[in-house]
Amino acid sequence: MNKNIIFAISILTGIFTYGQSNKEDSKVTNKKEKTIEEVVIQSSRSPKIVKKEGKYEVSVVGKDFQDTPSVWEGMKQIPLLSISEGAPIKVQGKVAIVEVNGIQLQMDSADLESYLKTLDPKNIKKITIDTTPDSSYGSEVYAVVNITLNQREGSYQIGANTTNGIRTKFYNSTGVNYGVSKSKFRLYTSYNFGYTPTHTQSEVQQIIADTPLLSVNYRDKNIARSHKFFINGTLDLGEKSVIDFTGTYAISNSSKVGLTQNETFNRGIEVEAGGKFLQLSQTFKHEFNDDNTLKVGSHQVFNKGNSEILGTFNSLQTDYQKTNTITPIIIAFTDYTNKNKLGKTSVGIKFHNINVENKNQNVYQSFVLDAPFNYNEKVLASYINHSFSLSKGKSLRLGLRSETSYIDYTFTEGTKSYHNKNDYTNLLYDISYNWSSGSWDNNLTFRKQIFRPNYNYLNPFQRVSTDVTYTSGDSEIVPTKFFTLSYQTLKNKWAYFALAGYFKDFTSSFYDLENNRINSTYKNFENVYVGQLGTEYNNSFFNRKWTTKVSATLQYVKLNDTEYEKMISKSSASLILSTNNVITLSKTLKLNINYELTPTNKDGLLKHYTRQRLDLTLSKKINSNLNMMFFAYDIFKTDRVWHETTVPNYFYGNKSYGDMRAFGIILKWNITGKSYKRGNIEETTDNTIDRLK
Repeated sequence: MNKNIIFAISILTGIFTYGQSNKEDSKVTNKKEKTIEEVVIQSSRSPKIVKKEGKYEVSVVGKDFQDTPSVWEGMKQIPLLSISEGAPIKVQGKVAIVEVNGIQLQMDSADLESYLKTLDPKNIKKITIDTTPDSSYGSEVYAVVNITLNQREGSYQIGANTTNGIRTKFYNSTGVNYGVSKSKFRLYTSYNFGYTPTHTQSEVQQIIADTPLLSVNYRDKNIARSHKFFINGTLDLGEKSVIDFTGTYAISNSSKVGLTQNETFNRGIEVEAGGKFLQLSQTFKHEFNDDNTLKVGSHQVFNKGNSEILGTFNSLQTDYQKTNTITPIIIAFTDYTNKNKLGKTSVGIKFHNINVENKNQNVYQSFVLDAPFNYNEKVLASYINHSFSLSKGKSLRLGLRSETSYIDYTFTEGTKSYHNKNDYTNLLYDISYNWSSGSWDNNLTFRKQIFRPNYNYLNPFQRVSTDVTYTSGDSEIVPTKFFTLSYQTLKNKWAYFALAGYFKDFTSSFYDLENNRINSTYKNFENVYVGQLGTEYNNSFFNRKWTTKVSATLQYVKLNDTEYEKMISKSSASLILSTNNVITLSKTLKLNINYELTPTNKDGLLKHYTRQRLDLTLSKKINSNLNMMFFAYDIFKTDRVWHETTVPNYFYGNKSYGDMRAFGIILKWNITGKSYKRGNIEETTDNTIDRLK
């Protein structure tokens, strides 16, 4: 195998894209609040930021947020959040996991965006942003956004919404929701249907050694359909006990037809895929007294997916593959919190068990070659956190987490067989210090973390991919260890943050040649160093007629690897600029202008060309129950992915546009009853589920 090919390391957004959660205590128990007045815009309708135990809470009840067409649009106005169509939610440059009432939404970024666009902002009570998660979280969590539903006693609410737009083709998303609250029982449920056809266009070039330049065009048409059901119920068992139940069920299927061609080259691919996903979560919480709280819960996840892939070259069949994957996950946890003279102590233990049965088949006419991959992961984790209140405006948080992993996986393909066991224990920790100095509010955090590769990284089965490539895992991938030191401060309407990080055995995608095929796989790089600086400005002008949020993030990455030292080129700093502006045209009409820009940069292995987009939305409030929004996303079709290698002896370039430009209309109708106070429970969640996506 020749591995003198290319790497694809998405440093710009990939360093922090492993945002998954195993939060085990998101309830805020300390009632003492510190208001960061410098961030507050002087208006009763503007969001007010309150800091509690290192987390930032934004109450949105009665604020401009609830006048927006959807939660997705409203979150664009929240400080510290970065919200953009077609991209994951970020906090200070770090990809965040998203929770509703403390339950992590187990969705990819596209499904999460669709869900938040159907969620009524009037149903939201507050948004909590945790920029420095403690040791109760899994080690792959970088930031957390928790959305608390505003359920009010004795009330009900009914809502419906529909999004209709045009990309290359018409697409639709339609949802309904219902909520009701009684004195001891609260229920919220929703359903959403999505129909999303997309067309991708790419220009691909490659040169291997002394071979001539190969230039091809890739086009594909993909149609995805989905049904999603969500339910959350809370039952009070007396004054000190409560049970919370959450269920998510999703059915999806997709069909894709792709073609890579030039005058002499014609490679086709057809993919039929489907899946079913069920997640159930239960939590029991008991307050012994004001100082002692116990929480016990579990999650059960059942995920099933299948696909058929047909590959052709010059109209002749070259590949026919079938895959079937069943993934049950069982998680159990216990948490205990105690308030004492020294502060607040929380301890917990969690166990999860993952089984993956991946049945792969290569079909050659009447001959079938089975290539099963079986993966089992057991992790026992325990943690302890303690928060010290040192003096007025000062606090110190210490966290320690132990994770013991037992991993066993096997792969068989014909006469080739592989079996590996990998058992290890990691001691992880975090130290976070909060203090105030004059009008400055500061935080300094140091974390040691680990990222365990998911089963896709380890599965050696080579699958047909797009354009001229194939995809497989590498069974020798080892966990990534990383250390980060972060600083953030807020003053007036400004926020500043900085980060320095070191990554050992950083896992990234990697291209090599295998059997004369370009294969996308994974590799551990020995050392990666990253530095980051950022700022954000929030303000309103002309009596709140114009509200603006402007942010800039500068990042530099240094890659070091002994095996590929001569192939790594010089890196350049990357810059991300974004601005969101809300202009009030009348009492019922608002214009939102969102712009993002990432100039050309190099990460040592790839050159990334400029990427930018301009989005416009015009929202109209018809009456108290009906809202309408017209949107135009990526107006100039500049949100493209264009990169090419900078390594010697090989060239690969891909300039791709993923059908981002869209025009359409959103209609949202809702009826809300009386106000009531929701039960006080926040759920735990687990990052394990996300890692398998």
